[in-house]
Amino acid sequence: MKNNKKSVKIQTKGFSTHKQGDEPKDNQDAFSISQDQMRFAISDGASLSPKSGLWSRTLTKFFASDKYDFKTHTAESLSKWLEEPRKEWSDKAQIDKLPIPLKLKLKQLKGSVSTFVGCSIVNNPKKNRINILYVGDSTVFLIKNQKIKKMFPINNSSEFSSQTEFLGSSKERGGEEKIKLEAIRFDSKDSIIIATDELAKWIMIQFENKKQDWKKLLSMKEKEFPKFVEYLRNSKQVDEDDMTFVICQRISKKVKKKSDDSQSKLSEFV
Repeated sequence: MKNNKKSVKIQTKGFSTHKQGDEPKDNQDAFSISQDQMRFAISDGASLSPKSGLWSRTLTKFFASDKYDFKTHTAESLSKWLEEPRKEWSDKAQIDKLPIPLKLKLKQLKGSVSTFVGCSIVNNPKKNRINILYVGDSTVFLIKNQKIKKMFPINNSSEFSSQTEFLGSSKERGGEEKIKLEAIRFDSKDSIIIATDELAKWIMIQFENKKQDWKKLLSMKEKEFPKFVEYLRNSKQVDEDDMTFVICQRISKKVKKKSDDSQSKLSEFV
């Protein structure tokens, strides 16, 4: 008798490219993925906030690698969790060694700020879902059968502006009280895209005008993304900005039971 079971695979990939004329190290966007813990995050550092790229990278790294407890989430528990990434940012920013203008600006702003979306997959046969923490205008898209069914916290391209909410790299700068928590169902064949503002705005414009080019993101390969963004820029479909997205896809199929493949890039649950 054949021993077949239903295999559910979670495939998560991230893509990012910097502004034209900048170096990769100048990218103020960041993403981080932990396949083992089924967590992923993106962050977009504010352009006028020094060292915001460092804060984005620190924030996403800590979220993906640490099991933040969504069940007991409060602004206070988040503030406690942020102590370690905030300390690392402060240590690496070396504010006292910066040129005086940058030092004064950081002290005036009480640190750097970034938007943030952090996602944690709950893999339960009876209740598959993703828990999501978010602040600012980086946007979540839920896709079913290659159709956008839900988007938040922004849900119209006209809502994007230079004014948004942020999470700060210091307790004084704050922002944790503005963080929101949402849980959404994440079923077989569903996809989640989280994207920073300029790319998110383009996806929404595509959706609003019933265009289909956004679907190229569903099968995007790492080497293709910079050229794809270059095309969008040259065709005036987007403004100049760092652009980042993470896509998480739930793939369900029947497979023969086999030994565990530790080299697989997919998180597999049988």
